Amino acid sequence: MNAYDIIISETGKDGWCGGMPPGIKPAQWCRSRKSGLPMKHLFTVRVPEEYRARGKTFVAISVFQDLTDKRIEGVEESFRRKQVNAKRLKIPFWKNLSDYLAERHAQEVFAKHNHDDGWAWIWLTEKEFAALMCEPPPLDALDAHLGIETRNDLFFEPRTQKLKLSLRKGDINAGKALNGFPKWERAINTLNEAEIEKIIATEYIPMFSELGRRMKLERFWSYAHFGGTASPATVEPPFSPAYLEFDESLGNPNLGGDGACQIDLLNEKLAWACG
Repeated sequence: MNAYDIIISETGKDGWCGGMPPGIKPAQWCRSRKSGLPMKHLFTVRVPEEYRARGKTFVAISVFQDLTDKRIEGVEESFRRKQVNAKRLKIPFWKNLSDYLAERHAQEVFAKHNHDDGWAWIWLTEKEFAALMCEPPPLDALDAHLGIETRNDLFFEPRTQKLKLSLRKGDINAGKALNGFPKWERAINTLNEAEIEKIIATEYIPMFSELGRRMKLERFWSYAHFGGTASPATVEPPFSPAYLEFDESLGNPNLGGDGACQIDLLNEKLAWACG
């Protein structure tokens, strides 16, 4: 298994940050489980073959974040029931939410962490990834009595930047599950060279552990990559080797400032923290 950096490049052909997701319908645009409003599209990127956790057919993902901070009564119930109360369907807001619940993309994954936030990603086929960008979801979704101002910046960043995947060379953590608290770290000064070599060959080495510093793993510092050595804002979550890490540089997500986010593509979990 290899690790790959995600680089912003004018010549990139492996996706983009900002802009719109490709290959989906407006009704399939991921929506907040709190407010029912559209989530923000952060980026769409091609997924290396080793990381295609839903099978070879799905070659890319579009990642979204819920940036709304209010709850609308009835939204969470609608998600639990997977349908909107029929009495509400004459109101555009509820009709749009109903359309989403009925047409939700089959490959959408929704995840939450310890924070009161929501994230989603959609796995895309090659055909979807190469398709035209989606039209924005309806902007007339709110009635005045809901008391929430529609923010155009929730839908897309004005500036779209192309992305390119670059193979990492020499990352000894590629193919290893993340571990922020290895048992050997406290005893590293008592281990002989053979024991250390075994650890390097078989276990994850955190970047800023003593052994990580000896191996100069800080050369892999990057907040946008698939697998390998992580650069977390606090500590590595216990995720599988098939993970994606990114920061505010990819589509300007809200990560508390100087934060980093990890998505376990295999186990469909997400974690993020700020420094």
